[in-house]
Amino acid sequence: MWVYYLPVFILGLLQFKVKNVYCHISKKDKLCYASLLLILIAGLRGSGAGDYYAYVGYVSKVNSVNEVIHNNISMEIGYRILAYLINFMHLPGQFIIIAMSVISLMCIKSLIEKYSCNAALSFLIYMPFFFQFDMHATRTAVAISIFSLALSACAERKAWKFALILVLAMCFHKEAIIGLFLYFMKDIKIDTMKGFFMLVAEAVITSIYDFRVIIGFLLQLVPLPNIYDTFVGYTQNDWGHNAHSFSLFDPRMVLYFVIFIFTSYYLNKKDRMQRILINASFITISMMILFRFQTIFVLRLSSFYSIFSIISVPLIIRNYCDTYYGYGKDSTYAMGGVRKADALKLFFVSLYFLLAVSYATKSALSGEYVLFHLL
Repeated sequence: MWVYYLPVFILGLLQFKVKNVYCHISKKDKLCYASLLLILIAGLRGSGAGDYYAYVGYVSKVNSVNEVIHNNISMEIGYRILAYLINFMHLPGQFIIIAMSVISLMCIKSLIEKYSCNAALSFLIYMPFFFQFDMHATRTAVAISIFSLALSACAERKAWKFALILVLAMCFHKEAIIGLFLYFMKDIKIDTMKGFFMLVAEAVITSIYDFRVIIGFLLQLVPLPNIYDTFVGYTQNDWGHNAHSFSLFDPRMVLYFVIFIFTSYYLNKKDRMQRILINASFITISMMILFRFQTIFVLRLSSFYSIFSIISVPLIIRNYCDTYYGYGKDSTYAMGGVRKADALKLFFVSLYFLLAVSYATKSALSGEYVLFHLL
């Protein structure tokens, strides 16, 4: 089904400035077009590979305010409110998918619009998240995208704003609580070598001790209903390809490790927002190592921090280029630096393009479309 590959190839082409076409499209228009395209693809999906049928089916059960208040369907209150509104307006169940897709992608659009120095590249980097969550686990997608807005709260040091965003994210999936670490680590400076040795130590320790027991014990102390039971359920059930342990040499682990090295080296630690991005990339790898006993935990929990790579990777490329421009834009040294920056951009573009194609293929093999099922 070519519709799955459409956004990947469009965003891939947008990485190159096409004369008389690309240059004449404003950043705001690019964001709008990209967001609308992804909303249409995610909102009109009919895939049952993830929680699609549960999302659509449970809508009819939330037909009163009482059903919104009392959780009888094991869905967070954010979903129940949307389901009630859809029922109230007598809309088809498919609208729950559309509504959550709009929320998710509008939050991502807002993040990219405010912080990204290369919107097209940011959207391409977002593609693996899009296929993994928006196309299969929409509640998690909404939780991650809402939490991504916490970057501004951390940069502004507004605890109340961060708490509000975190609570809103948890209204769609309680695993968003994992994002709490971002605020407490916002002022910590992590350099390349210190971070590297900390991650190596963590990898060694988790190879010796079974952290499932420790994490399970800590979750029992968390005053959130059913969070421990959910953890146990995930560890004891068969989740297909996500049931096995996550390798330290998995390409995704290697990718985010490379991103951490680049962010810690090229982002400005004196800039509060960039320092938070460095810390987010460090926490991403730390989460992946800590929860590697179960792939599903790695993919879900680390994504609350790896989502910030859609901002940090374009910044890496810009800052890398700026270090050479400091010697004068017309100097031979600067021109050589620009070519190296272009090579670095091509490296990330190629990597994320291939990663997005692989996720698109997985989605195409497991789903069908409500409006495009004949294609």
